[in-house]
Amino acid sequence: MMLIDFFNKNKKRIFFGLFAILQTADLLAVHFLIVNKILPGSKKILAVIDSGKMQYNTEGYFTGIIWANLLVSAIVGGLLVFGILKITELLLKELKITEGSIPAGFVVAGFIAVYIILLLVAIIAGWNLYNVGCPLLAYFTGWLMWASMVKWKSEIEKGIKI
Repeated sequence: MMLIDFFNKNKKRIFFGLFAILQTADLLAVHFLIVNKILPGSKKILAVIDSGKMQYNTEGYFTGIIWANLLVSAIVGGLLVFGILKITELLLKELKITEGSIPAGFVVAGFIAVYIILLLVAIIAGWNLYNVGCPLLAYFTGWLMWASMVKWKSEIEKGIKI
């Protein structure tokens, strides 16, 4: 009886915690996708572009790899993070767990904070910056797209008075 009463009183908090755990798992999957698939695939992107002036093992080739890593991580990873955030936001609102959109972005904001700290540690320790920097760029890009959409939506709703 006591457990049922606790569940009934804290139902919204429990479901919000479950959604936060699922969102954390999804964001970690985005990290592994970027590190294991996107970063090694940047050489294939440059091979498809096949610039005649770009020779392998030159400075221009490595600059191209860097830009391909950053752009693909920001675009593909950012769209994945945006989708995760938008689905979480819609589910939280539809199930009436939260009133507004802002709580859906808490987990990603936490990931951004943790990855900024990890990036600083990677810079100091001399680790591979791509394994931390590219997922950070993806999280930040997706979160920025989502936050701007939430802001624009609230401004439009304020402006339309029927």
